[in-house]
Amino acid sequence: MKNNKVSAFDSTDDNKAGKKGLFQRVTDLKHQNPKLKVLLAIGGWSFGTEKFKTMASNKYNRRVFIFSALEFLRSREFDGLDLDWEFPRGPEDKKNFVDLLRELREAFEAEAKEKKLPRLLLTAAVSAGGDTVKTGYDVPAVAA
Repeated sequence: MKNNKVSAFDSTDDNKAGKKGLFQRVTDLKHQNPKLKVLLAIGGWSFGTEKFKTMASNKYNRRVFIFSALEFLRSREFDGLDLDWEFPRGPEDKKNFVDLLRELREAFEAEAKEKKLPRLLLTAAVSAGGDTVKTGYDVPAVAA
């Protein structure tokens, strides 16, 4: 993620100079198995939390992220998005994480309906640690 927009992590992720990048090599596996679903993961342990905190902090930043995600995922033939924010902390992050998930789901549903495409999937990698869950997640709202 750069400037609240979805971006490739490595220069070899996207196609370049006629050479298939990692994204296309992975999504091409769907030709062998049409039931295969390929999601793009954003975040992770080494990614940190600051970019997520900034992106999720207000509706404008979330919208920038969401519209960039839609374009990025569709143009590279991904089937969805996996958020791996490690970890939301405190009441503000907890609320912003729920808002982000809700707004992503709503945008994915609206885009699928408008363009008559399969809805993009949305998943989240979350902590199993009790203290992290208490301080970072509104579990019923996330589950919804």
